[in-house]
Amino acid sequence: MVLSVCKKLRKHRFGRHANEKIDDRVILFYLLLSPVYAQNNAHDNSITVFAAASLRDVLTEVAKIYEKNMKQRIHFSFAGSNVLAKQVVASDQADFYLSANQQWMDYVQEHKRIVDGTRQTIASNSLVIVAHTKSKVQLSKIEDLTQKDFRYFSMANPEAVPAGKYAKAYFENQKIWQQLVPKIAPSTNVRAALAMVESDPSVIGVVYKTDAATSKKTKIIFEIPADQMPHIEYSAAQIKRKKGEIKHNHFLRFLSNPKAQKIFAAHGFQPIAPSS
Repeated sequence: MVLSVCKKLRKHRFGRHANEKIDDRVILFYLLLSPVYAQNNAHDNSITVFAAASLRDVLTEVAKIYEKNMKQRIHFSFAGSNVLAKQVVASDQADFYLSANQQWMDYVQEHKRIVDGTRQTIASNSLVIVAHTKSKVQLSKIEDLTQKDFRYFSMANPEAVPAGKYAKAYFENQKIWQQLVPKIAPSTNVRAALAMVESDPSVIGVVYKTDAATSKKTKIIFEIPADQMPHIEYSAAQIKRKKGEIKHNHFLRFLSNPKAQKIFAAHGFQPIAPSS
């Protein structure tokens, strides 16, 4: 089909020079800019979802069921919620945004990019301290962190990434944050923080419990008690496209489907039924 359109465009655009050797890449350039192509491309049935890095495994599994049942392809972009929020505001690529905290969803909403009535809380999580499987570090209480011999303390950026911000708030509440600061090695997202622990037995770190469950190279050495846990919430919303295109809200509704909720629970999340 593209070749056929290229031939027609060659004849229309270049007239008597149509039979000359004009690079098809030039023709394709005109095609991509043409209203006809834009109109056809608008009928693409796929959706693009920007989601927090810690949701990679659960959403990949959810997507398999969604695509089979809804006959709609999902393209994912996983990164730190802070990075994605800024991309959502600056670009016109995302149909849906899933954040690991409410703050970055607030940021997107303040820039008027959320479709009214679609913002909802979808899950909760918890934090754990992890070490390499070869590490000898043990913790009986969180204060022990200040007494143990380890090289670096790996965590997501505590000034921007939700996992890091949650952890910092907890450590500040336990009065040990300043003692940890000299050893902190910040990462761009929680998966990167986990990878650092996986790569070096002299490093320990803090990650979501769901991320720790994905790793065969680390072990949980301390679980933050529920009554001391920061309130961790994942939120989701449909994004307004700058060109006015708003696709059907099937994806967000599917996240509240019992099958999807069961997958979230299997991955260690505490599902929260989205508000209607």
